[in-house]
Amino acid sequence: MLLFPILLGLLRSRIPHLLDTPALLAHTIYQTVVFDDTIRENGFDIASVSLNESRDVTEPWEGLAGVILKHEDWFTRWIAGEKKCAFASLSRYKVVN
Repeated sequence: MLLFPILLGLLRSRIPHLLDTPALLAHTIYQTVVFDDTIRENGFDIASVSLNESRDVTEPWEGLAGVILKHEDWFTRWIAGEKKCAFASLSRYKVVN
């Protein structure tokens, strides 16, 4: 659990520098999702963390990617980059066929 605030701080400080580079932003978000999935697959449960022992935690852990993508501008820039990449891939496919 102590690792998450450090990683979150690192991501929050780096993401603004990646907003103008959609490929790096997409890669960073992808790797963050992979990290979150690995943590979940290894049995991480937010309710079992000592900080939450006295709380009723019913919400599932949103992961680092969830925290990052809650930032509206970052989400908008990320999704715009993803759409642009998808449309470029689709147009290349249409040219080949």
